[in-house]
Amino acid sequence: MRPGEVLVHRGVITEKQLKKALDAQLILGAHLGTCLIELGYLDEDRLGSFLSEILGVRYAHPGLLAEIPANVTRTLTPAVVEKHRAIPFELSGKTLSVAMVDPRRLNSLDDLSFVSGCRIEAWVAPEVRIMQAIERYY
Repeated sequence: MRPGEVLVHRGVITEKQLKKALDAQLILGAHLGTCLIELGYLDEDRLGSFLSEILGVRYAHPGLLAEIPANVTRTLTPAVVEKHRAIPFELSGKTLSVAMVDPRRLNSLDDLSFVSGCRIEAWVAPEVRIMQAIERYY
């Protein structure tokens, strides 16, 4: 079942809301979750929790991305961050925690690990939050 269908099945959104969000997605080219937030059908935390559940990774809530130290942002280049839509937010030893739009992409995880020289711990965050963090820090 697709994520939008799961949201309808669980009663989080209606079929009509899903259709409207899918139509907006075609026009804007954004992720479905971004469209659901922009249309006011879902808040960011609810979307983040849902994504965490279906992807099996932790949710990087907005507070984690609010004040990222410069030594952490320097672990990845702006080009790599934009390419993979990933923002590093915590460095603990040789483990780099990274909030991503799609934490399932193995090639992205490999590239992030190679560039940073760290083991990557992938978290999920809605596209809109990742893009805001990229604009702020890079």
